[in-house]
Amino acid sequence: MLNPESIQALLNDQELLAALRDPAVMRMAQEVMKDPAKANEYGTDPAVKKAIQKVQAFLAAQSKTGANRDWGGKGGSE
Repeated sequence: MLNPESIQALLNDQELLAALRDPAVMRMAQEVMKDPAKANEYGTDPAVKKAIQKVQAFLAAQSKTGANRDWGGKGGSE
């Protein structure tokens, strides 16, 4: 689970929030969460691609700072 500061940082990204309000993007995001390989399939959709890139950049930054260390070991330090 992301810590409260990390969640707040995500919620402050207005572009990401706008993308996630799009039902098609949200559906695709849910599918990518279940099967990360689907990111390649949906990566051609500009809105989805941008949302995926933002989340990936966010998670990469979090893993460098250790801010998501309690996020099930997915990129954080344990």
